[in-house]
Amino acid sequence: MIRAQQARRVLADCRLVHRMLEDETDPDQFRIMWVGAVSLLRAVGHVLDKVDAVEPTLRASSSNAFKHWKDASKGHVIFTEFIEKSRNLVLKEYEFQVDQRDEIPLVVVDGADASNFNLSENLFRPLLDGYGAGEDGRDVYAAAIDWWEEQLTLIEAAAI
Repeated sequence: MIRAQQARRVLADCRLVHRMLEDETDPDQFRIMWVGAVSLLRAVGHVLDKVDAVEPTLRASSSNAFKHWKDASKGHVIFTEFIEKSRNLVLKEYEFQVDQRDEIPLVVVDGADASNFNLSENLFRPLLDGYGAGEDGRDVYAAAIDWWEEQLTLIEAAAI
């Protein structure tokens, strides 16, 4: 079986930085790691295209897959609205889809009563818009890692 070795190396680094983000409590450290994390996430596809796809059958299957990823109607919204969008926002505008506040306000409703409090120490970093809006960015990042794993496996299987 033909493998996308270099793209899988980048994906392994995505898994590593995800674990680091899960443990990070300092907002400034989190922000810097997030920049690297979203860059790595998009780099999986670039490395697949520029390095691994020198193998002709892998190139054909990855080119076909990339066309599908760019078409949001094909069910790959995580690629266009999170993987690409997050990377582009950070690297081209230094803007973030993930909430950057030191404390995240939260309202808890228990029956008739509502309680307001703030979450700190990076317990919750919601995405502000786009794919996964309102979800913790680390959870969406983990879903993107799973998406890449599935896509690489399909591309490798088709490259026979």
